[in-house]
Amino acid sequence: MRLTVSKLVGIEGDPQTWVPAKKPSVKHISAPYYGWEFKALGFSYRRQTLVWSESMNKKIQALVLNGSTETLDVFTGTSSEVNGLVVDWMSDNVYWSDALYNWVIMAPLRKYSSDRVYRIVVQDGLDNPHGLAVYPKYNWLFLSDWGLRPRIERMDLLGNKRQVIVDTDVVQPRGMVIDMAKLRLYWVDSAKETVESVYLEGVGFHRNVIKIDKGKQMFDLAVFNDYVFLTEQSQGLLKVIRQDSNEDIVSFTLGNVPYGIIMYDEDQQPGQPGECETTGCDQMCLDDPLTGPQCLCGEGYDILDDKKTCVLRKQLTHPSHMYAIGVAICMYPANIADMSLDNVSLTSQCFLSDRYGYLALTFDAENNRLYYSGNYTSTIYSIPLETGSKASVVASATGSVRGLALDWVLGVLYWTDSTYAHIKVARKDGRFQRVLLEKDVNNPLGIAVHPHRGKIYWTDIGFQPDVMPKVEMANMDGSEREIILKDNLGQPNHMFIDYNIDKLYWADSILNHIREYDLTTRALKVFYQQASVKFYGLSLYKDYLLWTDTDDMNGIHIARMDTERKVRGIIHPNYGEAADIITFDKLLQPNFTSPCRNITNGRRRCGQLCLPSGADNFTCSCGLGFYLNDDFKCSLVKHSNDNFLIVNDAYQRNMYQVDAKSGVISALSQGEEHEPIAIEFDSHPLHKILYWSDNTVHVIRRKPMEDTKAYSFLNLPEDSVVDGLALDPVNRLLFYTDTGRDQISVATLDTTPVRHAVIMRDGLDQPRDIVVSSPNAMIYWSDWGDNASISEASMNGDDRRVIVSFNRSAWPNGLAIDVKGQALYWADAHNNEIGMYHLDTGSQRILLMEPAAHYFGLFVMGDFLYVTDWKRRYVARMHKLGGELMRFGEDKFTKLYGVTGYNSSEVIIGRGTCSNQTRCSNTSICVPDAPTTFVCICIDGYIRVGPHCEIVRTTTNTTTTATTTTSNSTTTPATKNTTDIATTLPPNTTTSTITKIQNPTTANTITATTTTHIITSTRDNSLHWFTDTSNTTTTTDSDNDSGNNSGDKGGDKSGDKSSDKSGKTGEGLGPRHGGNHENRGDDETNVKTGIIVASVLVGIAVLVAVLVAAGLYYSRRSSYQVPHTRLTEDRTTMPSDSSPSASSRVTYAHHNSAESVHFDEGFENPTYDVTMAMLSAQHEEAKQPAD
Repeated sequence: MRLTVSKLVGIEGDPQTWVPAKKPSVKHISAPYYGWEFKALGFSYRRQTLVWSESMNKKIQALVLNGSTETLDVFTGTSSEVNGLVVDWMSDNVYWSDALYNWVIMAPLRKYSSDRVYRIVVQDGLDNPHGLAVYPKYNWLFLSDWGLRPRIERMDLLGNKRQVIVDTDVVQPRGMVIDMAKLRLYWVDSAKETVESVYLEGVGFHRNVIKIDKGKQMFDLAVFNDYVFLTEQSQGLLKVIRQDSNEDIVSFTLGNVPYGIIMYDEDQQPGQPGECETTGCDQMCLDDPLTGPQCLCGEGYDILDDKKTCVLRKQLTHPSHMYAIGVAICMYPANIADMSLDNVSLTSQCFLSDRYGYLALTFDAENNRLYYSGNYTSTIYSIPLETGSKASVVASATGSVRGLALDWVLGVLYWTDSTYAHIKVARKDGRFQRVLLEKDVNNPLGIAVHPHRGKIYWTDIGFQPDVMPKVEMANMDGSEREIILKDNLGQPNHMFIDYNIDKLYWADSILNHIREYDLTTRALKVFYQQASVKFYGLSLYKDYLLWTDTDDMNGIHIARMDTERKVRGIIHPNYGEAADIITFDKLLQPNFTSPCRNITNGRRRCGQLCLPSGADNFTCSCGLGFYLNDDFKCSLVKHSNDNFLIVNDAYQRNMYQVDAKSGVISALSQGEEHEPIAIEFDSHPLHKILYWSDNTVHVIRRKPMEDTKAYSFLNLPEDSVVDGLALDPVNRLLFYTDTGRDQISVATLDTTPVRHAVIMRDGLDQPRDIVVSSPNAMIYWSDWGDNASISEASMNGDDRRVIVSFNRSAWPNGLAIDVKGQALYWADAHNNEIGMYHLDTGSQRILLMEPAAHYFGLFVMGDFLYVTDWKRRYVARMHKLGGELMRFGEDKFTKLYGVTGYNSSEVIIGRGTCSNQTRCSNTSICVPDAPTTFVCICIDGYIRVGPHCEIVRTTTNTTTTATTTTSNSTTTPATKNTTDIATTLPPNTTTSTITKIQNPTTANTITATTTTHIITSTRDNSLHWFTDTSNTTTTTDSDNDSGNNSGDKGGDKSGDKSSDKSGKTGEGLGPRHGGNHENRGDDETNVKTGIIVASVLVGIAVLVAVLVAAGLYYSRRSSYQVPHTRLTEDRTTMPSDSSPSASSRVTYAHHNSAESVHFDEGFENPTYDVTMAMLSAQHEEAKQPAD
């Protein structure tokens, strides 16, 4: 507990006068409130400005010495351990060292500015930085560090060209100062109890020991001519010695613990002002003695071509902390432990809030990408961390992925999947996935990788009490598996590795502690514990420990590791369950070597996956459907030429051939990284081409079976979602359903260019799958809209009728047709049924019902009906007339979607009515409307005029349109003003459609009149900082059968459909004119009309209320919007004096009068303890603000 008000004490006059006479004139400046603590000091003599670090409010502050009491906040959000500070008086920049964040930061010293820019100068390799000294004439900055590797370094003023000048016989180098006249650097070593110096120019040149003072704890020093001034903390002394003598001249007791000391004198800062003041730099300037003035930008900004103007960087500023809260991912600056929480909310700090179920996080610092898992979408995504970026799918159709870890050296991603009870590995783009470990894997959660050691580590929480938890490790190829701990575990959750000291940490939410495991000695110990804390996510950053907690303490929490004391907790008990946490910092992903990169002994590099096997070896691994050849490359398993199936595994992001006799799986190699959804095979003997739709990039592709390259067949509109393909090999036509546009279209297979036309649009809600009967010239499709059904029509869209109606909720997913047997099959993913419809009789029956199934695709070949089921890891089949559904082939798949196949004995051969498209013009398509007749349908963009198809010509008319509102409207959004703030981490650039994270790191509000360096933005709560494009992929959503999510039916179309339906609902809502209304001019009639209108409006309001309620329910599942003001700081463990003062005005001594000080003759004042006792007695008085 502090016993007095902190002071800045000054002794006026020339030391050569008052030191010998021992008659100093002492004055002081008092802090405004009890609890403030001044530490490091610096100054600019030319600007008559004093600068200091203040520990309680975590600030760097300045004061102009002209009688003013108003302080200037240079920076907000330091730790409480800023012990070194210096001013570059030539360029007007302040430098300070932070011993908890282990970095050195520079910021401009400006008298009037609300622009709180800064720049991290050094952060790599620091452990306990302390003293700073600057010599602008030579562009030099000196730094002392008394951590694990004590040393003194010299570097340039931007932290480059670092060089160690003292690292021998040094233990705790602390305060430093330069004697400008002698060009020597002085420092105190508090452990050796010495004052030492060294020549500036060399490395350890002319090193001298000036003073050895046993029993003293020296902190800082200043020099003037032949005098050295020292602050000593163990007894609270100011000591004055000569540089050429080991004897004290004078010393006196201060009554408080002293910290920094400076000599405020013009000769301490020689030289004329640099050219920075006239350069016109936007933010910062550095006057280099060799190259001249250079304009600089703060963190988060880039300089323009004019070399002066700074603009917000598109890329997010790092380092930063991120954690998942289920309904969003939230981001805080690196100094979260000490930043101001003014203007901070979940809305300002969170992004990707258009989804639900975020669990695991990891990152790729080199490529600035965040990886995250979505539990409700069963997908792993990656997204560049920059404004305006879009998420891409890494792996879909996963189970519950609660742990992600990236081998950043090789670009290999590992993850735990508790649903499927395995650990998987793939390239970081999702290709070449394989199950790494599944035997005795029960309920895996956290995972970490050590690329240098070639090891992975994971937690398995088991299923207590039957299956107990454990912590395990193995080589990164899955070999040499070993249990680290299986006893004395509660629930081990997420993990973190400190690569600098090779220690592994994991959180335990039942035992309420964090465990440490030394990877070298294998020693285990409890690293940190706190009663009732449910540690879940875990990260270590600099000297801070961060974790996420759940239940009442749901949020993010921080503790200091040196004191083992919690310093901050930011909680939101009722909003978003906190999950994984990461610190996005390139220093946490060191530049390790890997055995996969140091290949010797004549071995070649692996073709697909290189997985380290310990520190010195590696294993080449291939994805499903490949085999490893003698050259350590992955070759395709040989394809079958006949009698095979083709399936699409969305998890593996590839298509596979399955031999219909042996069940052998062979990959159908494709160079693209997108996802096939609907698949169809051209069985014509002269073609044998595979077609598939890719809704990620909105295209239909094709690939000949014997070709290794895929080709684009048809580019689709951006709002197209093609879930079904059906190929007529006789008439050479491809039919496809478009759920995004609610239409069915047809395209020619053999014309150049491809002709395509819509054949059906009216009455379609969500058309899903489609099949074709070439002999009958008929198409059949499923629609799982509001009135789910299966319908048929002629190939040109005529003679349409519903053949199967579902009187209950149904999701008719896949269709299959047996042309010879005149049977149509369907799969109902909602009721988990497989049904059959007889085309000749119109009768129907249910063949199979399984409560735990989720059927997706169907295909008939031979006597069997082949079925893909999201709940099965293999292709299943049953007799096409009914019976048990049996496994066919290997169970190596993960989540199967479409299925098609080829058997030469079943190919329909013949010449169709429209085999030759020359029957119609090149602006139309020949489509059969009966087995022996055809019609010519105008292609898209053309309209029939008489016997010809003519291009549709659009004209521009001035019209008045009604304004309709959709759920994602960006035209007139409801806005909420927020302020961009920059003190520790600056705001990031915004675009017109994307909201960025607000940086909550200063208490100063910046208004709209602030300079362009810091801009005020208007936040649109209906928009999102990043755009998750996964909602355009229609068949990769959750397999949760009980939900109302469209993904449960086999696709997530909520994003496209909601917008489309909103547009339809808005039709006819424009201004209505009373042309047919008779104006009777009667008041009573007007009143009655008003009542009628009011009643109608009330009815609409009720309807809107119902829709809003339904929307709120749905938002909890897929479109949860995080609340704005739901953050609370947990202060239960905070020190009682940690509340920042509302005032920043300091106080001068009364009438600025001098104070009497009694000096001793070269020895310490024995009245120190008495003085402290007197201060204790005056404790209550000392609490009050100074006058």
